[in-house]
Amino acid sequence: MLFQTIDYKNTCYGFYANGNVIIDQKPDVPESTWDYSHLCDDNTKLAKIYCGGKNFLDVCPDELKEEAEQSFEKIKSFMRSIINAKIDLDHNCLYDFIPTSHLEEHFEIRNKITDFVLNNFEQPENYNYLRNASELIYSIHQKELKINLETIKKKLPNPKASRFLKTQHSNKIKYNLFGAITGRLTLDRSSFPVLNIDKSLRDCIDPNNHRFVELDYNSAELRVMLALSDVEQPNIDLHDWNIENIFDHKYERAQAKQKIFSWLYDNKTNNLAEKVYDKNLVIDKYWDGSEVKTPYNRAISCDKNHALNYILQSTASDMVLEQAYKIHKLLKGRKSYIAFYLYDSVVVDFHQDDIHLLREIKDTFAETRFGRFLTNVSIGKNFGEMRKIK
Repeated sequence: MLFQTIDYKNTCYGFYANGNVIIDQKPDVPESTWDYSHLCDDNTKLAKIYCGGKNFLDVCPDELKEEAEQSFEKIKSFMRSIINAKIDLDHNCLYDFIPTSHLEEHFEIRNKITDFVLNNFEQPENYNYLRNASELIYSIHQKELKINLETIKKKLPNPKASRFLKTQHSNKIKYNLFGAITGRLTLDRSSFPVLNIDKSLRDCIDPNNHRFVELDYNSAELRVMLALSDVEQPNIDLHDWNIENIFDHKYERAQAKQKIFSWLYDNKTNNLAEKVYDKNLVIDKYWDGSEVKTPYNRAISCDKNHALNYILQSTASDMVLEQAYKIHKLLKGRKSYIAFYLYDSVVVDFHQDDIHLLREIKDTFAETRFGRFLTNVSIGKNFGEMRKIK
């Protein structure tokens, strides 16, 4: 069944299929649709992934263009009226406020565009990975963050706190899977700014359960570089390992860290580092002269100067999301859940009933396709007071 989800909240069961709007049930056979929602199953084809995250009108066939533009404008007009009426769509279903005849007309066009994309675009090689990532970011978007505004107000007249209070409206996180060429998640404009909220304001984010648990890799991109250089992962802090194996104990940790990243990304010469981290091997393996093809089958056009940076950043980002999805599957049906993602870390809103799973959650994150990565675990009563535990 080709269908369209009318409302992406997981409390709203309304979809369009076969010329009809159907309320309060799921599709019997959800074969294909535009994007992931709670109405999909593991086999539902997602057209948005086929076309690389473009929107409906960008991929609309010419013969439907005029009709589609008029239909989308009509729906936008309804949305403006709903907003002006101060109807809270976070807690109400969209199909309750738009006449069924207009929904049928609009979603029939969406069905036609979806069908066109699925029949005229090739399924990308990294489709399964992107499908899993779509499920994960959908799940994150469904949860409301617990924002303690009183914590922010106590920081006034700090300009960062003042700016936050003036601009912050949503307490939901909405990631864009296709916002960066490397695959790093970006944020929709309507999202809570979890990726760029100032560290001094993070303590306004409280868990809905008992604690936040954050998992992050020790030197993620550098460990990816080691893995792609065919070097086994050290089970100690990587910068301490570099001090011993590259710098012969000449530098303290901070200086060793600065020197290794300067060499890695700024094209500085360091013969000792090159004996371990093989830049040429990695570039030759994943860059064909015009684009890099990462281990996750992500193709990125670039010149040689950007090749290594794109390979490492993209691979590390995809690896974190791949492991986060595994944790998401592990926690399905439990009270704990993934609250958000921060480039090289994952934050779980953790319930004390799941304490027996903490070791398994850490192991799930640590055991990557490139070997076991040393993983830090931090716990806090809010996101500004996270403390590492052993």
